Amino acid sequence: MKRLLFWLTRGLMVVYILFISLFALDSFDSAYSTSQQLISFMIHIAPSVLLAVTLFFAWKRPLVGAAGFLVMSVFFTILVHGPSGGIGFYILVIPALIGSFMFCVESIRTKRHGGREHNKSGGTR
Repeated sequence: MKRLLFWLTRGLMVVYILFISLFALDSFDSAYSTSQQLISFMIHIAPSVLLAVTLFFAWKRPLVGAAGFLVMSVFFTILVHGPSGGIGFYILVIPALIGSFMFCVESIRTKRHGGREHNKSGGTR
């Protein structure tokens, strides 16, 4: 179960980061100059970069992931002006909160079992 939670949490966060990154491609429009397009792309890709950095530091430290994704969800709430921000709120904030919760559960399970995975008979693997 521990390995499933480990990979499910990280896999969902990778998919989430890739999904958010797709919105950065919206910055390439032929109506703007190349420099304007690059600046727009960097602004649009910034949330994905912040999430990727958070995931990098959280990879082996789930408590860091729980705190990091919680901070990111608060940052995104401020960025999209709270729940009144419409669909942007749900796309940015809710998956980060779910990731924070999953990292928190993983941290608690790891701490409770001393970093070892227990099998059904009560022994360790």
